[in-house]
Amino acid sequence: MRLRARMLYSMAGAVALTAAVFAGAQAENRLQGNYGGNNGGGSSVKCESNDGRRNYCGNYGYNQVQFDRQISSSPCIQGQTWGVDNGGLWVDRGCRAYFNVRRGPGHGGEGHGGGWSPVKCESNNGRRNYCGNYSYNQVQFDRQISGSPCIQGQTWGVDNNGLWVDKGCRAYFNVRGGSGYGNGGPGYDGGGSSLKCESNNGKRNYCGSYNYNQVRIDKQISGSPCIQGQSWGVDNRGLWVDQGCRAYFIVSGGGGYGPGGNDNVWWHPGPNDTWPPRGDWHGGNWGSGGACFYKDPNFRGDYFCMRRGEQRDNVPGYGDEISSIRLFGGARVWIFDDRNFGGANEGISRDVSNLHDLPVRQLPGHSWNNRINSLRVN
Repeated sequence: MRLRARMLYSMAGAVALTAAVFAGAQAENRLQGNYGGNNGGGSSVKCESNDGRRNYCGNYGYNQVQFDRQISSSPCIQGQTWGVDNGGLWVDRGCRAYFNVRRGPGHGGEGHGGGWSPVKCESNNGRRNYCGNYSYNQVQFDRQISGSPCIQGQTWGVDNNGLWVDKGCRAYFNVRGGSGYGNGGPGYDGGGSSLKCESNNGKRNYCGSYNYNQVRIDKQISGSPCIQGQSWGVDNRGLWVDQGCRAYFIVSGGGGYGPGGNDNVWWHPGPNDTWPPRGDWHGGNWGSGGACFYKDPNFRGDYFCMRRGEQRDNVPGYGDEISSIRLFGGARVWIFDDRNFGGANEGISRDVSNLHDLPVRQLPGHSWNNRINSLRVN
């Protein structure tokens, strides 16, 4: 009788332990967003190369995956120790990290569907080499074949002239939608803005409330490396740099404070707005000064602000709605009536309550009201 009682207690304990472990696993998966698969709007996926070898963590397409944060001591560098290929998301050489994966049917849809073609691009002489007039959204890094590292923004990238490699980088890239701007869907069509973001004190610095799909690195200007996920990235607060990274970024989508479109450029006045901007408001980093641009005269109506050092080479559809400009922190604004900082221009070092009252010096009889097509804040 006693033996039977002990057996029953042991069986009950085993069942309870199994239930606890299963519940814990469910809780962990729910916390990471993986429970039941990637069927929500976006999930967090932990991918680990614990044995130093390549490990695949899901049959996701390239445009479904974004690097979130590294949790390993071994570096996670896109194209070297993590990436996405025809087998899905992978990590290698000890990289362990969290990734954000958005909803989609794996390699269909926006992933590696039809229309992708391999392109080999090589910097055989250690100098910059262009390999096709592709736009940013047409190109994805596939695999490195050189001894020299291929690091986005340092030794490979995409600019207005197309795909390039430099400093001995040799690699294969996947390219979709034809061989030039305009053939590949959304692409980068020159409507983006150039933004300088700097970690001058070696600490994390935010440079704008942009979302992940709006930002790409253009060129590094620091001695410290700018490596996506380590010293620069985009999170819920926006674009950030860290550990001494200083670089120029291209921001697309009409100014970047939303998913795109002119309606998202403009900020609606709110009860918590302060003057001048300060703290973490709209991404923070207002201490160096900047300027705000308003739809209506006398600094009224919807508006948006830019920090000193930011510029927009094209303000399609909303530059011609600016009617007043307000400066802070000793900043100066240059406005242009053509894209890419061309055409008539004017430097502004004081508030302008009504651009109707500011004449275009190069065009007698015209004012700057609703006329701006590119601008920079110095």
